[in-house]
Amino acid sequence: MKNATILITTGILILASLAVVRINKYHRIKNNENNPGEMAARSERVYNFNNLLVDKQRQIIEVEARVTKNTGWVQFLFYAHGYNWLKEECAIILNTDLKSLQKGLALLNWQMWDDLWHGKQEYKFLDPKIYIEHEGKKYNPLKSLEDHNDVRYRDLIFWGSPYFDEIAFKTPPDVDCSGCPMLNTETRVLRKQFQRESGDSGYYINSDLFPQTGETVRVIFDFSRMEHS
Repeated sequence: MKNATILITTGILILASLAVVRINKYHRIKNNENNPGEMAARSERVYNFNNLLVDKQRQIIEVEARVTKNTGWVQFLFYAHGYNWLKEECAIILNTDLKSLQKGLALLNWQMWDDLWHGKQEYKFLDPKIYIEHEGKKYNPLKSLEDHNDVRYRDLIFWGSPYFDEIAFKTPPDVDCSGCPMLNTETRVLRKQFQRESGDSGYYINSDLFPQTGETVRVIFDFSRMEHS
């Protein structure tokens, strides 16, 4: 009985701590909208920082990226540096980090990041368009997947988690965190979140419709014409 009480108390404390982290994260994301800090403004509506172009008027974020895989299964199509264990499970590495991508979202709409995360849980939110520009042509990345009937644009990249971002962002990109104390909890919780309504997780790339490994592409996140799904 005593052991059970200790376990319950420990669980409550962990959940409370994660809730505080999430609230703090939410306020930092909101504050980024009005405090771009190191962001260089090309105009009142266009910002450049950490290899990102954020256009508030057009409601888009653009970034260059490199193809690291063009065949087989991937958890996500795109990866922004942050959660190191996900990098090898993605096909296109963005030339920026997840924290900066979230700042870009905050500049467009400070509620967007939070809505994206909650929408992933409930499958009820507006779906931002994503495009790949390669050799002068613009592609719909969904069509490069072998079976994409239940895959939405939101399933092509991990936007972060208010529960684990604080931990992930403190870990340098080249550090192997296989022995980190929170890693098992983090991966267990997030892999469950990655599952779509069908129960599937990840997808297979159609290499005939995908750029070659090593090639550079430009990725465009378009929030101006979002679909409700």
